[in-house]
This record gives sequence, C-alpha cells and structure tokens, in this order.
Amino acid sequence: MNIHASNLDIEKFRKVYALVTGGATDGERVAAQARARKIAERAGMSLNDAVSQLDSQPKPKPANFFEGFADWMEEKEPGYKAKRAREVVEREQRYASRRAEILKQFGTAKAFLDPTPNERLILKAAEPFIAELGEPYEDACGTWRRPISSFAGVHSHFFNLDDVDPEAIMAIKAAIPFPETIRGAFEELKVWDKLNDDRAHFYGHHEYYYELPVELRIELLREVMRTQPVTSWGDLEARFHYKSYAWQRQWIDPKDFDDPEWSRLFDDVRILRALAEKPFREPVQNGRRTNAEKRSAVLSMLDTNPELSDREICRRVGVSPQTVGNWRRRRNDRLSQP
Repeated sequence: MNIHASNLDIEKFRKVYALVTGGATDGERVAAQARARKIAERAGMSLNDAVSQLDSQPKPKPANFFEGFADWMEEKEPGYKAKRAREVVEREQRYASRRAEILKQFGTAKAFLDPTPNERLILKAAEPFIAELGEPYEDACGTWRRPISSFAGVHSHFFNLDDVDPEAIMAIKAAIPFPETIRGAFEELKVWDKLNDDRAHFYGHHEYYYELPVELRIELLREVMRTQPVTSWGDLEARFHYKSYAWQRQWIDPKDFDDPEWSRLFDDVRILRALAEKPFREPVQNGRRTNAEKRSAVLSMLDTNPELSDREICRRVGVSPQTVGNWRRRRNDRLSQP
C-alpha cells in the first residue's frame, strides 16, 4: 500500500467525490471537486491518486436499520407505501405553492436568497472575526457565493457558545438591537426560522444554512429561550410556547403538539396570571369564561403563534375548532385590508 494512501480518509473522500459527478448544479460539482482535491493534498496525494484508491478498497455496506423498512411496513400495514408516496407529493405541492408566493412577492429567487438588511448588518459586524472563506459554490438561483468557513472559533454549523470568541458574541448582539426579553427573543427567532424554511424550498434537498455569523445570532436567541430568567408573565408564556414550537420544528410535515402535562401546566400559569392581574375580582365559582374572554384568548394566540393549527389552538384555549377558524378568517380579512 502507498504510505500516503494510509493517511487518506477514504470514506470522507468517497462522500465528497460522489458530489463531483452527482452534484445538483455545476457550482456544487466544482466546489466538491475543490474539496476532494484538498482532502487528497492533506494526505500527500494528487486527486487522481486518491480517486484510484476508491476502486482498490471495497465500498463498505454498514448495517442500515431503515433498509427494507418500507417493505416491512407494507407487509404490516398494506397501503403504507402509497400513503408515504401521497405525503411526499403533498409536501412537494406545499413547497411549490410557497415558492410561487415568494417569487410573486420578490420577483426573482436571487432577490429572495440575497442577504436581507439584517443579515448584511450581522455580516458587516462579523468581518473582523472572519478567519477563512470556503470554496465558491453556485446557489439555487445560479449566483456564485463564497461562504464563511471559519469565524470567531467556529468552523461548522454545529458549535458550542463556549467556543466562540466573546468579542464576536458582543459584536453580533450589537449588530442589530438584541431582544431584552424572552418574548422578544422568541419573536425574532421565529422570523429567522421562517426565512430559513422558505429558502430551503428552493433547494432540491430542502435544507438551507445561514452564514456562520447569522447562525451565531440565532443560537444566542435560543440560549435566551433556554436560560434567561423571566421578567414578566409574557416571558413565561413565551417560554411555554417555545417548548411546543421547538418540538414541532423537529418534523418535516406539520404536527400538533400533544402533551397533557404541558397543557395542564400552561393552563395553571394562565390561571395564576389572571388572579395576579385582577386580585380584587371575585373569581367565578364554576370556572367558566365569558365569550369575550374566549375571543380575547383566541386572538392573542393567533397574534403570537399564527403558525399553530386551529385544532392546536382550540385545545390550548378550550374552544371549538370552528370558533378558532372563524376568528382566524376575520383576523386575516382585517389584516389584508389596505
């Protein structure tokens, strides 16, 4: 065996080189070739020498838990494959519909994928801490971009805040006013998440990653949601909503958050809040709320968490799905008026 070949991370090289011929765009293929060449050079080899090693070593076939899973499920639940196929079609239709809405609003994919004003402010603040740029790549709209590959001690999209330069954290927080409250952090976090989801619709793999400085900003917001003490009832309510929100974001397709213990705790907090805000009001003995109170609760939920389904809101507020749907339509009609 060539002594250099033993230094080659053959499996990493195999995965990267697969994109040289299998990348979705010319830009992705060019970028993959550059990464493959760099891996080979680190092992003291040329790109061609490294490629030759792919044929000399058998391609591993690790045990895959999911291999044959669809066939097993089809046997257990006839119609499983057809159901999953319909879900994929419905998902793609949902993505296509959202892409059409975005293009109607922005005119071109480039206008939507280009950095927003807030992104530009964050990237400007990050400049003193950028250590290295990655290989150029062609994005979904055909624009060549060069990503930040090393920033303030961060070298990937998965990092710990403890590893980040504290001065960079201060700069990113100051780039645009950083929320002082948990509720404010939650509102900004939802804006970033929605933009991420929408941009992902323009990529075949339905994934999108911000530049590292923006990822840092988002992680700082999540840190607020996890650890910052509350300063108001609104903060506490936002933290409750964040738990269900974070759970729902784990799934590709929308799912209702169903946690009876969470619901009981959330209702208890609302009861205590009502008692604290109206200490001199005699409580209603039967515990029933007026229609005005129900309406107020539904509208408040629609304002703070419009992404929740009618069914989820009705479960949290304690009204019928039809009531939620009626107030959602009225609210949307009101917001759509010039």
